[in-house]
Amino acid sequence: MNELLFRAWDTLTKKWIAKDFTILGEVTCFDIIGQYLRDNLCGKETTLARLEDVIIQQWTGAYDNTTWEELSEQERDRWTIDGNMPSEWHGKRMYKGDIIKMFVPSRSYQTHYGDNIPQGQYTEPLEPEILEYVNKIIFSNTSFRLSDKNFITRTVSNCLDDVEELFNSITKENIHEFFNSRLEDWNDDLEYLLEKYKLKNEAELLSLFGMKVVGNDCDNPELLNQ
Repeated sequence: MNELLFRAWDTLTKKWIAKDFTILGEVTCFDIIGQYLRDNLCGKETTLARLEDVIIQQWTGAYDNTTWEELSEQERDRWTIDGNMPSEWHGKRMYKGDIIKMFVPSRSYQTHYGDNIPQGQYTEPLEPEILEYVNKIIFSNTSFRLSDKNFITRTVSNCLDDVEELFNSITKENIHEFFNSRLEDWNDDLEYLLEKYKLKNEAELLSLFGMKVVGNDCDNPELLNQ
Protein backbone atom coordinates (compact mmCIF):
# COMPACT_ATOMS: atom_id res chain seq x y z
CA MET A 1 0.00 0.00 0.00
CA ASN A 2 1.34 3.46 -0.92
CA GLU A 3 2.04 6.03 1.77
CA LEU A 4 -0.44 8.83 2.35
CA LEU A 5 1.66 11.86 1.46
CA PHE A 6 0.60 15.48 1.36
CA ARG A 7 1.89 18.91 0.43
CA ALA A 8 0.67 22.33 1.54
CA TRP A 9 0.65 25.69 -0.28
CA ASP A 10 0.21 29.15 1.25
CA THR A 11 -2.01 31.22 -1.07
CA LEU A 12 -0.97 34.48 0.62
CA THR A 13 2.82 34.14 0.49
CA LYS A 14 2.75 31.96 -2.65
CA LYS A 15 5.12 29.46 -1.03
CA TRP A 16 5.13 25.75 -0.27
CA ILE A 17 4.84 25.09 3.43
CA ALA A 18 5.60 21.38 3.22
CA LYS A 19 6.07 18.68 0.59
CA ASP A 20 5.96 14.89 0.71
CA PHE A 21 4.96 14.72 4.37
CA THR A 22 2.79 12.09 6.04
CA ILE A 23 -0.10 12.46 8.47
CA LEU A 24 1.52 9.92 10.79
CA GLY A 25 4.83 9.81 12.64
CA GLU A 26 6.84 12.10 14.90
CA VAL A 27 6.59 15.09 12.55
CA THR A 28 3.52 15.25 10.33
CA CYS A 29 2.37 17.54 7.58
CA PHE A 30 -0.07 19.17 9.99
CA ASP A 31 2.63 19.75 12.61
CA ILE A 32 4.64 21.66 10.02
CA ILE A 33 1.60 23.62 8.82
CA GLY A 34 0.59 24.55 12.38
CA GLN A 35 4.06 25.84 13.28
CA TYR A 36 4.33 27.72 10.01
CA LEU A 37 0.98 29.45 10.50
CA ARG A 38 1.83 30.46 14.06
CA ASP A 39 4.99 32.12 12.70
CA ASN A 40 3.22 33.63 9.68
CA LEU A 41 -0.20 34.93 10.72
CA CYS A 42 -0.07 37.61 7.98
CA GLY A 43 -2.54 39.85 9.78
CA LYS A 44 -4.97 37.08 10.74
CA GLU A 45 -5.95 36.79 14.42
CA THR A 46 -5.69 33.00 14.77
CA THR A 47 -4.05 30.04 13.08
CA LEU A 48 -7.54 28.68 12.41
CA ALA A 49 -8.40 31.79 10.40
CA ARG A 50 -5.05 31.57 8.66
CA LEU A 51 -5.70 27.93 7.74
CA GLU A 52 -8.29 29.16 5.23
CA ASP A 53 -5.36 30.40 3.12
CA VAL A 54 -3.75 26.97 2.88
CA ILE A 55 -4.26 24.45 0.08
CA ILE A 56 -3.51 20.83 1.00
CA GLN A 57 -3.00 18.34 -1.81
CA GLN A 58 -2.62 14.56 -1.63
CA TRP A 59 -0.28 12.28 -3.56
CA THR A 60 -2.19 10.05 -5.99
CA GLY A 61 0.05 7.08 -5.25
CA ALA A 62 1.33 7.11 -8.84
CA TYR A 63 4.56 8.22 -10.53
CA ASP A 64 4.89 9.83 -13.95
CA ASN A 65 7.16 8.75 -16.84
CA THR A 66 9.90 11.34 -16.29
CA THR A 67 13.28 9.65 -16.71
CA TRP A 68 16.44 10.36 -14.71
CA GLU A 69 18.01 11.92 -17.80
CA GLU A 70 15.14 14.41 -18.09
CA LEU A 71 15.64 15.79 -14.58
CA SER A 72 17.41 19.10 -14.07
CA GLU A 73 20.76 19.15 -12.29
CA GLN A 74 19.05 20.65 -9.25
CA GLU A 75 16.46 17.86 -9.17
CA ARG A 76 19.14 15.19 -9.45
CA ASP A 77 21.18 16.78 -6.66
CA ARG A 78 18.12 16.93 -4.41
CA TRP A 79 17.43 13.24 -5.05
CA THR A 80 20.97 12.09 -4.24
CA ILE A 81 21.37 14.45 -1.25
CA ASP A 82 18.33 12.75 0.28
CA GLY A 83 20.31 9.50 0.17
CA ASN A 84 18.83 7.98 -2.99
CA MET A 85 20.65 6.35 -5.89
CA PRO A 86 19.97 7.32 -9.53
CA SER A 87 18.99 3.70 -10.18
CA GLU A 88 16.18 4.06 -7.61
CA TRP A 89 14.48 6.86 -9.55
CA HIS A 90 11.11 5.80 -11.00
CA GLY A 91 9.41 9.07 -11.89
CA LYS A 92 7.96 12.15 -10.23
CA ARG A 93 5.18 11.76 -7.70
CA MET A 94 1.85 12.83 -9.18
CA TYR A 95 -0.19 15.00 -6.78
CA LYS A 96 -3.69 16.40 -6.95
CA GLY A 97 -3.30 19.76 -8.66
CA ASP A 98 -0.35 18.68 -10.80
CA ILE A 99 -0.40 19.70 -14.45
CA ILE A 100 0.32 16.78 -16.73
CA LYS A 101 1.44 16.64 -20.33
CA MET A 102 0.86 13.52 -22.38
CA PHE A 103 2.80 13.07 -25.63
CA VAL A 104 1.45 10.64 -28.22
CA PRO A 105 2.80 9.85 -31.74
CA SER A 106 0.34 10.49 -34.54
CA ARG A 107 -0.22 11.17 -38.21
CA SER A 108 -3.27 12.69 -39.90
CA TYR A 109 -4.54 12.13 -43.42
CA GLN A 110 -6.12 14.41 -45.98
CA THR A 111 -8.63 13.36 -48.62
CA HIS A 112 -8.87 15.21 -51.95
CA TYR A 113 -11.97 15.13 -54.13
CA GLY A 114 -12.43 16.07 -57.78
CA ASP A 115 -13.86 15.02 -61.12
CA ASN A 116 -10.36 14.84 -62.59
CA ILE A 117 -9.16 12.43 -59.87
CA PRO A 118 -9.34 8.68 -60.61
CA GLN A 119 -12.26 7.18 -58.64
CA GLY A 120 -13.15 10.74 -57.62
CA GLN A 121 -10.87 10.96 -54.59
CA TYR A 122 -7.54 10.04 -53.06
CA THR A 123 -6.11 10.20 -49.55
CA GLU A 124 -2.56 11.15 -48.66
CA PRO A 125 -0.70 11.16 -45.35
CA LEU A 126 0.31 14.47 -43.80
CA GLU A 127 3.54 15.01 -41.91
CA PRO A 128 4.01 13.00 -38.70
CA GLU A 129 3.27 14.83 -35.46
CA ILE A 130 3.35 14.48 -31.71
CA LEU A 131 0.01 15.18 -30.06
CA GLU A 132 0.23 17.00 -26.74
CA TYR A 133 -2.53 16.84 -24.12
CA VAL A 134 -2.43 19.13 -21.08
CA ASN A 135 -4.46 18.08 -18.05
CA LYS A 136 -4.74 18.81 -14.35
CA ILE A 137 -5.12 16.07 -11.75
CA ILE A 138 -8.37 16.49 -9.84
CA PHE A 139 -10.27 14.43 -7.29
CA SER A 140 -13.72 13.44 -8.53
CA ASN A 141 -16.11 10.56 -7.82
CA THR A 142 -13.82 9.12 -5.12
CA SER A 143 -10.83 8.89 -7.50
CA PHE A 144 -7.96 10.97 -8.84
CA ARG A 145 -8.73 11.83 -12.46
CA LEU A 146 -7.56 14.06 -15.30
CA SER A 147 -9.59 17.21 -15.83
CA ASP A 148 -9.94 17.07 -19.62
CA LYS A 149 -13.36 15.91 -20.85
CA ASN A 150 -11.63 13.24 -22.96
CA PHE A 151 -10.15 11.62 -19.86
CA ILE A 152 -12.49 12.51 -16.96
CA THR A 153 -14.23 9.12 -17.09
CA ARG A 154 -10.97 7.32 -16.32
CA THR A 155 -8.75 7.39 -13.25
CA VAL A 156 -5.15 8.61 -13.27
CA SER A 157 -3.98 5.04 -12.72
CA ASN A 158 -5.99 3.80 -15.72
CA CYS A 159 -4.57 6.50 -17.97
CA LEU A 160 -1.06 5.95 -16.67
CA ASP A 161 -1.31 2.20 -17.31
CA ASP A 162 -2.35 2.83 -20.92
CA VAL A 163 0.34 5.43 -21.50
CA GLU A 164 3.01 3.22 -19.92
CA GLU A 165 1.91 0.32 -22.13
CA LEU A 166 2.34 2.57 -25.16
CA PHE A 167 5.58 4.06 -23.80
CA ASN A 168 7.08 0.63 -23.15
CA SER A 169 6.01 -0.77 -26.52
CA ILE A 170 7.78 1.89 -28.62
CA THR A 171 11.32 0.88 -29.61
CA LYS A 172 13.92 2.08 -32.07
CA GLU A 173 12.95 -0.81 -34.34
CA ASN A 174 9.22 -0.12 -34.47
CA ILE A 175 8.84 3.60 -33.77
CA HIS A 176 8.01 4.28 -37.43
CA GLU A 177 4.87 2.13 -37.07
CA PHE A 178 3.45 4.47 -34.39
CA PHE A 179 3.70 7.36 -36.85
CA ASN A 180 2.18 5.22 -39.62
CA SER A 181 5.40 5.69 -41.53
CA ARG A 182 6.81 3.24 -44.05
CA LEU A 183 10.24 1.98 -43.02
CA GLU A 184 11.79 3.29 -46.23
CA ASP A 185 10.40 6.77 -45.44
CA TRP A 186 11.34 6.83 -41.78
CA ASN A 187 14.67 8.66 -42.11
CA ASP A 188 12.93 11.62 -43.77
CA ASP A 189 10.10 11.56 -41.21
CA LEU A 190 12.58 11.33 -38.35
CA GLU A 191 14.51 14.31 -39.66
CA TYR A 192 11.27 16.27 -39.88
CA LEU A 193 10.25 15.37 -36.31
CA LEU A 194 13.65 16.21 -34.83
CA GLU A 195 13.67 19.61 -36.50
CA LYS A 196 10.05 20.46 -35.71
CA TYR A 197 10.21 19.50 -32.03
CA LYS A 198 13.84 20.59 -31.53
CA LEU A 199 15.05 17.14 -30.50
CA LYS A 200 18.67 16.02 -30.69
CA ASN A 201 18.26 12.46 -31.88
CA GLU A 202 16.00 9.42 -32.09
CA ALA A 203 16.79 8.43 -28.50
CA GLU A 204 15.45 11.78 -27.27
CA LEU A 205 12.34 11.28 -29.39
CA LEU A 206 11.79 7.87 -27.81
CA SER A 207 12.09 9.27 -24.29
CA LEU A 208 9.52 11.99 -25.01
CA PHE A 209 6.43 9.79 -25.00
CA GLY A 210 4.59 9.31 -21.77
CA MET A 211 2.70 11.14 -19.06
CA LYS A 212 4.80 13.79 -17.34
CA VAL A 213 4.40 16.34 -14.56
CA VAL A 214 5.30 19.78 -15.94
CA GLY A 215 3.98 21.96 -13.12
CA ASN A 216 1.02 22.45 -10.80
CA ASP A 217 -1.93 24.75 -10.25
CA CYS A 218 -0.12 26.61 -7.45
CA ASP A 219 3.30 27.39 -8.93
CA ASN A 220 2.33 27.82 -12.57
CA PRO A 221 -1.43 27.56 -13.30
CA GLU A 222 -0.84 29.41 -16.59
CA LEU A 223 0.42 26.13 -18.06
CA LEU A 224 -3.20 25.03 -18.37
CA ASN A 225 -3.81 27.82 -20.87
CA GLN A 226 -0.97 26.95 -23.21
